[in-house]
Amino acid sequence: MICICFAMDKEAAPLLKASTVKEEKRSGFAKLYLCSLFGKDFLILVSGIGKGFACAGATAAILLYHPSALVNAGIAGSLNGKKAPLLSAVVSSGLIQHDMDTSLLGDPKGMLSGINRVELPSDESLRSELQKAAFACGIPCAEGLIASGDAFLSPGDERKKAVIETFHPLVVDMESACFAQVAFVYGIPYCSLRVISDCEHPEYEYAQNALKASERVNSILKEYLKGECA
Repeated sequence: MICICFAMDKEAAPLLKASTVKEEKRSGFAKLYLCSLFGKDFLILVSGIGKGFACAGATAAILLYHPSALVNAGIAGSLNGKKAPLLSAVVSSGLIQHDMDTSLLGDPKGMLSGINRVELPSDESLRSELQKAAFACGIPCAEGLIASGDAFLSPGDERKKAVIETFHPLVVDMESACFAQVAFVYGIPYCSLRVISDCEHPEYEYAQNALKASERVNSILKEYLKGECA
């Protein structure tokens, strides 16, 4: 059973509305919904915003429901408007946490102590199926590195420049790499799907595009779930 992970209620709402909800649970801050659509059971997790809630929610989903794979879905900011323009989709080729930094101890920036990795893997099969679903919906879709951290980065922010120069990601968000870390330590296939809500001017582009971007995310997910049933 696939677990689809969202950070926000508004991102999950369209898929929840289209599905039959068979069971609801709370675990800490996380909301868990056992759903059915197109004759297929799947789990929806709404974790809350940021790294801490993402890790706690993903762990709860795994321990309570033992999903076969995790797919994170939501909206995000593009760092390259040509490769990932507004309202296009991006699937993760790999994932990093840009605000992990033990470089003072001699580690590379972004390294996750314990598992000693900077870049976390994205499952090739999930990535391919999500791309096919996006193209079937007529939504342009690119692959790229996704960088996550507990900050909403603005164009003039020195932190944003440092993230780009250090890691060269295509997309930045606040949860994808955290879900990936939990999936990695539990040995579960993982991929992140993001639709671009903001690029050059997040301070007003986000408000203008968040709803439409969420709708596109959910269109892709429905197409993906339909294919899972074929």
